Amino acid sequence: MMKKTVSVFLSVLLVFLGICIPAYAEENIYQNNAIEHAIVHDPSIFRDKDGKYYVVGSHFAMGESEDLIHWKDDGYTYDNDYLTADGKGWKEVLSEPLEWTSRYQLAVPEKYHPDALEYNDWAHDIIYNETMGKYCLYGAVSVWGATSSAIWLCVSDNVKGPYEYVDTFIYSGITNPKLEHINNVNNNILDEDGSIHEDPVIKALSYRYTNIPELIDKGYINGDMLDITGNYRPYKWFNFYGAYYCWGEDAFPNCIDPTVFTDKDGEMWLVYGSYSGGCFLQKLNNETGLPDYDYMKAHKKDGYDIYYGKRLSNTNDGTEGTGEGPYIVYDSVSDYYYFFLTYGGLAGDGGYNIREYRSKTPDGPYLDKMGNAATDYQNTGLKLDANYQFECQKTVNLSGGHSSCLLDTDGSLYQVYHSRYSADNGIGFNTKVHKMARTKDGWVVMLPYEYQGEKITAVNADDIPGTYQFIDSTNMTHRKESGSSEWESITVPTQYISLKADGTITGARDYACTTTNARVSSKAVSGTWKLTDGGAYAQFKLGSVTYDGVFTKQKDESAAGREVIVFTAAGTDNSTIWGAQHTEHIFDTPAIKKATFSSDGKTYTACSLCGAEQPDTATKIPKAKNVKLSATSYVYSGQYFKPSVKLTDSNGAVISANSYTVAYSNNKNVGTATVKVTLKGNYAGTKTLHFTVKPKGTSISKLTAAKKSFKVTVKKNVTQTTGYQLQYALDKNFKKSVKSVTFSNKTTVGAVKGLKAKKKYFVRVRTYKTVGGKKIYSDWSKVKSVRTKK
Repeated sequence: MMKKTVSVFLSVLLVFLGICIPAYAEENIYQNNAIEHAIVHDPSIFRDKDGKYYVVGSHFAMGESEDLIHWKDDGYTYDNDYLTADGKGWKEVLSEPLEWTSRYQLAVPEKYHPDALEYNDWAHDIIYNETMGKYCLYGAVSVWGATSSAIWLCVSDNVKGPYEYVDTFIYSGITNPKLEHINNVNNNILDEDGSIHEDPVIKALSYRYTNIPELIDKGYINGDMLDITGNYRPYKWFNFYGAYYCWGEDAFPNCIDPTVFTDKDGEMWLVYGSYSGGCFLQKLNNETGLPDYDYMKAHKKDGYDIYYGKRLSNTNDGTEGTGEGPYIVYDSVSDYYYFFLTYGGLAGDGGYNIREYRSKTPDGPYLDKMGNAATDYQNTGLKLDANYQFECQKTVNLSGGHSSCLLDTDGSLYQVYHSRYSADNGIGFNTKVHKMARTKDGWVVMLPYEYQGEKITAVNADDIPGTYQFIDSTNMTHRKESGSSEWESITVPTQYISLKADGTITGARDYACTTTNARVSSKAVSGTWKLTDGGAYAQFKLGSVTYDGVFTKQKDESAAGREVIVFTAAGTDNSTIWGAQHTEHIFDTPAIKKATFSSDGKTYTACSLCGAEQPDTATKIPKAKNVKLSATSYVYSGQYFKPSVKLTDSNGAVISANSYTVAYSNNKNVGTATVKVTLKGNYAGTKTLHFTVKPKGTSISKLTAAKKSFKVTVKKNVTQTTGYQLQYALDKNFKKSVKSVTFSNKTTVGAVKGLKAKKKYFVRVRTYKTVGGKKIYSDWSKVKSVRTKK
């Protein structure tokens, strides 16, 4: 894998510059795990009808995969390309667009020697055109550092070619030489001495060498309006001197980085462009795969230029680098069109980073999370990544960008981009795939680690608390100020934060930054986290910023591929945050999970950073199972009652009294007393038990028979009593005809009437006290008997 990491482009470029390319060892200096990466610069992802995945990009690189994890390099290069057919090499197949870039170079021989012209082919994109029944391959040729570029289309019956050239349909850098009337308002320039001479570039890149004359013939462009006279600019592609207008807020694009998408109705669109004038959109004709000029002409009032299409994004104010590598995907799940482009420079120190916008319609307007339009002339876009390093990664991930996005058949979204690394000073690269999560408010964000087959599923809230590595992308591009700067200066810090069970976040810091320093200063910020919608979504608040995202589980990028909880979320300040459970442990701290009345506990050795348990160090603490009181009732005596407590664990062993405390309440007067047992030491939890304090009883002092009645006199007891209950029955066991009467403790005499004559009745008495609406009774007195009179 490593021996392929230096790209064809870099190899050619470095050799061209006379720089030796180091021979890397077989050891992979980029990664610890076994992901097999494609080596494709500016990768565009495509899923074929048979389910196989392909990435194509610059310089004819192509990779394929069955699972998005293990990629095979298809071995295509400039010398062995998939355009080659009938003995033709790619330069011959693309001779028409390359003639355009050659014209520019030949016009400036002081920069390009006629015998050593650049032939650069960039950023391919494949889509299967259902209407044509063909694989359509789009690409661009260009000159490095200039806007003389052109976009072409080739088609094939096979995804891996060979592809047949169709047409070059859009050019940039074109000029408007009015050759028959040379003057200093179109294609002339002034020398320092004031003399006038013709500009060779304006002549060389005349629109006459593009497809514009064909469009004039077809009536789409008015040829009479092309000539510039005085201050008249009918087509704003040119400045007043006839040169291509490529700088400023209203400039036109550098025609590179074409990608094609299909809208919800099956219509095809092309988005393209780069730093010079932002990114533009063309409606395509599904039957040809080429621009639908009728559509763009009919929608001129909606902002469509007949030739370049509609502006989707602008260059920004220059502080962040400007956008290129546009890609749009329609997500049928959220019903949004997501527009991705890349800020910064493509080199390791250039700070490439991916930005996101969205719209409900294919041609915009596209807005970011803060509500900024992509066409605003400023730093915009939800920033999806940064220069970063998790603890399981060997090296800093640098300049991740020029991305594409796949909506797979199961509804999953994937972001595919190339990344560079600090391990080789930002030179080599490979292609990365990250699964994307949808937020509750309709944005899509990348999961922190590379895709390894995970599915996005809710995480149990009880499993979340712990220590997390934390990455805040910020909303700025970070690029080196000079080649001698340390990589650390443009790498966002890896923080360690704690997500607490009570929903708070501690340990987070807010870093002030500039475009050349990601860590100028910092201050502590408080925060919160919570799950929403049954755990499907998450929300974070850090300082003044609110983030919406998800928790899920991923394999980290260690050699072991440990499954950890991660989170990703999009912020109201256009930044994103990543979190991953801390896994690089230092096991040096004794720890305990206390046993409770419902679950076992354990002692173990833990990580001093996050508290994670070291395997094979746990000793079980059996749960506290049974709690018994030495007595469950007492008779009021004026004293406090404290029955002893006995605890046993689930193994039947008695738990030491040192492992719990006992508290008594309401344990003197008549009523229900409470015993609260609180575990401590190796145990945690409480259990509440009760016992009864009964009133002191009484006795029958006199029992007198009367006619069909009897009278009873009881021994007086008014302490902690409310009254007396008299019970009588026809048998001494009180099983037959049992009845009772109550009377207040204000009297000691009670009478029972309406009985049968000459019947023997058995009688007993007890006291009671009403507590909280409930009667608490004493024990019964001794039984006495009486026979009623006739």
